[in-house]
Amino acid sequence: MNVEIKFLKDFEPKDFILINGLPGIAYIGKLSVDYLIQQLKAELFAEVYSKFFPPYVLIKKDGLVELLRNELHFLKSENADGLVFFSGNSQAFSPEGQYEIANTLLD
Repeated sequence: MNVEIKFLKDFEPKDFILINGLPGIAYIGKLSVDYLIQQLKAELFAEVYSKFFPPYVLIKKDGLVELLRNELHFLKSENADGLVFFSGNSQAFSPEGQYEIANTLLD
């Protein structure tokens, strides 16, 4: 499998709005979505791993190694549709990979 979504909590999609922010030019999209996740206290419910991410790892300050991944956070709303935030530390390095991740995510 080229894309794996690891669910950390149960999530049954009904009506929601997906907001995407991945690294790119000056990290504007990623920083914006990460800020919303933090300020609104959206709940992490899934991690997305893919072979289409660049072949790198991140080394944290404590020495732990972390694979590149994307995350899905959910914010419930009583007055409107829920919000799902899609963010991460990488995006696919090829157009084919970007389409496959998007299709898997939306399925």
